[in-house]
Amino acid sequence: MTTQNQTLEALTLELTHRAQRGEREPPCAGDDRFTSESADERREVVELCSPCPIRTACAAASRRMTHGIWAGVDKSTPSVTKGVTARRTDGAAA
Repeated sequence: MTTQNQTLEALTLELTHRAQRGEREPPCAGDDRFTSESADERREVVELCSPCPIRTACAAASRRMTHGIWAGVDKSTPSVTKGVTARRTDGAAA
């Protein structure tokens, strides 16, 4: 099992154990803004991660993630921004 799989499994187990103990879900549970295509929506929720009790496990699990908010960090690849930058560069060179 890879390290990434192990950290994702640890996060899943932590979430499962919290649910079994009747503890609150993390702020990201059921909130689509954490994985929204909109950077503005993702920015709205970054601070919700600060008090999260599973933030450490989330950060460990997120090391290779490329989309969404993980432990207060936006892991999303700015593909739209890259496209705009490339067009500007192409336009300037023409």
